[in-house]
Amino acid sequence: MTSPENKTYAQGYHPSVTRSHASRTVSTDAAFLLPYLRPNQHILDIGCGPGTITTGFSAYVPGGSVTGIDVSAEVLDQARALALDKEVYNVKFDTGDILSGLAYKNGEFDVVFCSQTLCHLSDPVRGLREMKRVCAPGGIVACREGDMLFRWYPLTHGLQLFNDYMAKAMFACADRQYASIGPVYRNGSMMHAWARKAGFDPDKIMKGASTTVYASEEERKWWGMLHAERVEMSDVGRKFREAGASDSELVQMVEALREWGNDVDGWYALMQCEIICRV
Repeated sequence: MTSPENKTYAQGYHPSVTRSHASRTVSTDAAFLLPYLRPNQHILDIGCGPGTITTGFSAYVPGGSVTGIDVSAEVLDQARALALDKEVYNVKFDTGDILSGLAYKNGEFDVVFCSQTLCHLSDPVRGLREMKRVCAPGGIVACREGDMLFRWYPLTHGLQLFNDYMAKAMFACADRQYASIGPVYRNGSMMHAWARKAGFDPDKIMKGASTTVYASEEERKWWGMLHAERVEMSDVGRKFREAGASDSELVQMVEALREWGNDVDGWYALMQCEIICRV
């Protein structure tokens, strides 16, 4: 999801980007919410992307429904194809921009969910306020966001460059209420504060965290090569150039990502902050 001023996802929709998003499932990215789901609930998934999490929710609400929204009609075509392939029939997908206001009634959904979406909004508090509006009294708004930056071992110069330009190009925060902490916008650890500002009762906000770790040979090769391809071929590289990266620095990043993917000692981690807000 993006702001009304720029309705194109910052990292674009190159296959190297959507492959990463398609790896997300309810078990990997929404496990913290699953104990709260009930068979007849109606769920809204904000910034659903290719729909892997959205379609996964369907099995938990067989008597209810799941709606996924995203700003990209292109990526929603992928989501609809996935639902059709998996023969999931209680799921639908709509085009929508949370910052422009959603075309749903007040309190229409029992659960409103987002994963890795708030970090791409120019005004995350406004986004959370809209999530609260469409959630029914007694319902749940649940969010999961990475707490940037990426943790790499070994942290080579090329990987440090990648982190620096990821922060500058993808998570720029000059126009946001919360300034960056050090060199990076640490969005995940700010979610509970955003939720309070959006009108949620602090005493009804459950805060937690989990981790994403890639360390096996298969995981390293997939993650390293995927990001190398992003820098080389997707909008990520273009955004890095706009943020000041030279051709030499881009080459260093690509080489470092590939080397990390082949390093037997390679290790990657990202803390994933999670909140469950009662409406």
